Amino acid sequence: MSSFVPCDGDAIVYCEGDFATSYGKTAHGLVRFSRRYRIRAVVDSMVAGHDAGEVLDGQPNGIPVVAGIEAAMQAAESSGAPATHLVFGLAPDGGRLPDFARTDLLNALQLGLNVDAGLHDLLSEDTELAAAARTFSGSFGFSAIPVSFMRTRPSRLREDVAIASR
Repeated sequence: MSSFVPCDGDAIVYCEGDFATSYGKTAHGLVRFSRRYRIRAVVDSMVAGHDAGEVLDGQPNGIPVVAGIEAAMQAAESSGAPATHLVFGLAPDGGRLPDFARTDLLNALQLGLNVDAGLHDLLSEDTELAAAARTFSGSFGFSAIPVSFMRTRPSRLREDVAIASR
């Protein structure tokens, strides 16, 4: 059996305002352990200018923390690997998309990034984000594992539950 794990791409982790807090736990895991993405930068204006590893545990890991998505795109480009994804690294109370993040996600889609998120809010059902994904990405910009898979049961499972409850 192979231990090969395919990589979805080169990612920017979005963790605005919370990378140095427990609300950034998703981002922390991505920066420390991700095999799904090659992490190129973290977005958090509160700790911009630092190394992500130094912020987390004092050990530099070469991943810059920058103030915005455009700066993260530039950091990825200068590393020799342009970003293909923006991964939502915040874990807000209730799993809801914070209002301030909506503008940044729209910006990421307009820049042609795939957006991956595991929020309780299904971003694929948000009409404004879905329209931006279709317009700027050519296809829905919520990449390889669809957002609906991250937070909802596949329809087959819903049917199995309905049959079992009869």
